[in-house]
Amino acid sequence: MAEKDRVEETLADAALGRPREFFVGRRRFCLYPPSLAVSLLASRRIQSIGIDATLLEADPAMEAMRLVSSARREVSALIALHTLRGRRALTDSRCLSRRARLLSRSLADAELAQLLLVVLTEPGADTLLRDCGLAAERDRMKRISAIRREGGRTLTFGGKTLFGSLIGPAMETFHIPYETAVWEMSLVSLRLLLSDHISSVFLSDDEMKKLSAHKESGEVGMTAADFERLRREYGD
Repeated sequence: MAEKDRVEETLADAALGRPREFFVGRRRFCLYPPSLAVSLLASRRIQSIGIDATLLEADPAMEAMRLVSSARREVSALIALHTLRGRRALTDSRCLSRRARLLSRSLADAELAQLLLVVLTEPGADTLLRDCGLAAERDRMKRISAIRREGGRTLTFGGKTLFGSLIGPAMETFHIPYETAVWEMSLVSLRLLLSDHISSVFLSDDEMKKLSAHKESGEVGMTAADFERLRREYGD
């Protein structure tokens, strides 16, 4: 599959919130795209199972099998966490424990390792932001903001925590309820929605010259095509 097609398919899966299903006997379960809450809860469990990042990158299957062998209970709990949705289920420790015991009791080592790999290697927001060009777009906007700040026109405060940089903007810009932003909507979808939000900025001739000077000084910045696009869209 071509890289462009792979990125588009991954973005489509993110937009659809498509889960990965699996069966334990006749019972159907799904690994859901993690919400912000699941990501925060999972990060603590991931630390506790002792992942060797180097081995995971070099031989993911072997590392997954090692983790299942050495920390089966913790691995089962991590997988179980990704099968639950909503505040009520995710905050019910008894529900999580029952689900983890069922998985640990019913699945072979190889099956648990396969599910663990899905959890650990699913493309995250940072990967998608990079692959679809949004990370570079954000860098360009940062450089433009830096140029504008040189004139003393704008001061920016806040945005230092998840509340100001992610949850607040989602609620204010898109009117997403707090419960949805934290517990229900996938973190990948939430970050892509905010990162790809259309915005415009006006640049004066002097500011455009400063951007050009940054480019000529050897700083990694916009291409000539980028400058021309800015002039067409935001110029007089």
